[in-house]
Amino acid sequence: MRRGYYIDLSDFPDGLGGQVQVRISTRWEDLGLDYPVPRELWMAIRCITPAVDAAVRSAANAASAIAMIISFCVNAVVEPPALHEAFNSTAGLSRREFLEVFVPDESGLPRMGRWIDVDNLFAFGQAALATAEAPRLFRALAQYQAALRYWNTGSRVLVLAHLYIACEVLTKAVQRVHQARLGLSEREHARLLGVDVTQRNWQMMAENFARREYIFEGDRQVYTAARTASNEFEHGIADLGGVREAADSVTQELFDLVRSAMLSVTPSLDEAVADQIMSKSPVDVSPLYRQVTGYIVSHGPSDPLNLGAAGELFPALRWRSGIRACRLENDKVLVEPEETFTVQFAPGLKFEPRDLAIYGGLNPSPADVTVPRPSGWEQGDWAASQLATAGQAMLPVKRDLLAAVMPLVEGAAATGAEIAQTYPAVLAFRLFGQGVAYFQGARNLIVNRQPAEALLLLRELVTIAARFEQMTEEPGEGLGLVIRLAFDSLDAEVFEDAAAQVDGVRSSLLQVAATAGLAIPGQLRTVESSEIWRTLTTEMQMARHAAGHGYGMAGLHMKPADQTGTVAFDTGQRPGPFTDLIASACVIAQLELLRQAAPIFSWTIDAEAISGLIIEAKELNDRSAADIAHDI
Repeated sequence: MRRGYYIDLSDFPDGLGGQVQVRISTRWEDLGLDYPVPRELWMAIRCITPAVDAAVRSAANAASAIAMIISFCVNAVVEPPALHEAFNSTAGLSRREFLEVFVPDESGLPRMGRWIDVDNLFAFGQAALATAEAPRLFRALAQYQAALRYWNTGSRVLVLAHLYIACEVLTKAVQRVHQARLGLSEREHARLLGVDVTQRNWQMMAENFARREYIFEGDRQVYTAARTASNEFEHGIADLGGVREAADSVTQELFDLVRSAMLSVTPSLDEAVADQIMSKSPVDVSPLYRQVTGYIVSHGPSDPLNLGAAGELFPALRWRSGIRACRLENDKVLVEPEETFTVQFAPGLKFEPRDLAIYGGLNPSPADVTVPRPSGWEQGDWAASQLATAGQAMLPVKRDLLAAVMPLVEGAAATGAEIAQTYPAVLAFRLFGQGVAYFQGARNLIVNRQPAEALLLLRELVTIAARFEQMTEEPGEGLGLVIRLAFDSLDAEVFEDAAAQVDGVRSSLLQVAATAGLAIPGQLRTVESSEIWRTLTTEMQMARHAAGHGYGMAGLHMKPADQTGTVAFDTGQRPGPFTDLIASACVIAQLELLRQAAPIFSWTIDAEAISGLIIEAKELNDRSAADIAHDI
């Protein structure tokens, strides 16, 4: 249904002797794009029954019949709606029976679909319910709906099976319609079809001849191929490959033949409406098939038996699909997908993407698309679109470096669980823990598409990493530096009796330092002089700008004006080089902090894994900085 519209059906028969009131519409999801994304069709049904269970049966029967009618009219499968909730809506009650079934909302990329033509739906629905052949017609509609369900690249044998069953169901109805049109008796009609009515099985032969002449419109080749393939599949008397080949060759034409036959048993339907319904080709509503191709590259020859990440048997990409844009053009909802994938390769290996192809199954291909179908797949008409590597819809990234950090931190900390620490070391551990908290906070912001807001947390993390670097380098201040930090954190401007408490803490810190033989530096060096700060100079300059010029950072969130001149502010940022720059900097800072802190706490670290991750992060950081400079 188009956005903002719905269909109301009054007194629709439920097939159980009752009538229901129905409202049909489509759920539209607002994702902050130019146009909401169409989701599942829903039906709200009201009926009068003695109990909720009876109401569910009545509503389910009616909803199934409506779904079959819609499927036929639009020529795309509409599945029978699943029960979501039911409740007693009688007025004046203070206690109502209520039932809810968990049904997950549709998400991800929307499937292919087609608008419902409301006028055609009403016209066909009324004609279908009014015809004397309604029982057989609705049984055939159920088979046609099932055929549409399997209309995809791998299930056309099942399509053929259901369509041929529909032909068999319709045969007697079609016979009676033509007998009435010609004014003939059953026997006279059989003679007209060429049946020898002196034979005992003349009625069965009349059905076969009527099916061939009326439903298959005299096309003996298609009739024979469809009947033979259906029998061979049903009884398992032939190789499935041969059945599949036959199904592939006739199912498209069989769809049209069955639709025409069903329309022929609704004589009250306007011919113009029938022509419009017949003009619609079947829609493949299966999920889109996505394929990315490229190369696994490394500086030197790689080991083909060890291409995957640690713990993985094979190299892989972890996909995440999103929607980059959704808009309405010429009464069509156009959706641009966004594919992000995380590379899960062994250290030192990179993925060099070449192209991304998205295939729409059996739906007709756009005229300007020339993409080869995936190797090893059956022949057929593929709807495909190709997005070049430089396109904005494919966002290849390195593996999730942020997620790989905390296991290394937690693993190192676990090795020191039984080690007694001095009080100065405890103070240093508090500082280390605050650094980890800054990292996790920055990571959460980045995951939530707010890398600019993570800059301030990154600066605090780098500051702590710089202090640990100053503690451990030669010559360095050692743990005396953390005493200095604690000493300086005490506020000299305090109120009332708090001054005495501050003096007491300072005296205690001096005593701790003296007992441990620690020299407290008279003045701290600047963090800007540290190696970690110099490594991340660009990010630290950005952080300083973010702290002092909040308005300037707002530009990162502004959307360009649309055709109407309207501008918008997006609190999130689309993943790209800027996000990668900040994320990789967080990884570098946290791992350098861990590497510097481990000797202080006598922790054992996975030095090889940490070094490999830092190398990957620096490569991503350099590449992201270059991409940003190029864009500028």
